[in-house]
Amino acid sequence: MSAQDLEYARTKLRRALVDYSGKTKGQLQAFSENPPAEKNRLTRKPIHTVELEDGKGGKRQVRAENTSVYVLETRSRRRPLPPIGDEDFAASPWRRAVNQLSEHEQSWLRYCYGYDLDFRHQITLCEYVWREFQQCLPPGLIRKTKKRLSSLVWVAVQEIA
Repeated sequence: MSAQDLEYARTKLRRALVDYSGKTKGQLQAFSENPPAEKNRLTRKPIHTVELEDGKGGKRQVRAENTSVYVLETRSRRRPLPPIGDEDFAASPWRRAVNQLSEHEQSWLRYCYGYDLDFRHQITLCEYVWREFQQCLPPGLIRKTKKRLSSLVWVAVQEIA
């Protein structure tokens, strides 16, 4: 692969693995900023009267104990938002391709290009690198040296990734 192809793949992976979940507010947060009901809208009319039929063909007026409440419309759009955004939909083939890889390859891509600094990704990467590195070690290596090499692998994964 050329350097241009690698850079194209890196850019697509970064866009595919970024987390867009925080861009919308939840219902509680939206209501806390803009409450849907205002009781203080009609302050000059503290007594609210309602006309009811009395069952004999006439009408009677009844005082309500509570004031009238002005409620904003909670659904401002006629059509609901789509369940997935355009960016997420365009990046779905790349996410599917990443999900088909082995666990250590997924961890590497998510850690480096998705900026997912989850601790389990670091553990998976270190275990894989250590297993591959142990095959190259001579058989009669001292335990103290192996311990230092394993900590060196840990530092290398954190430094490179």
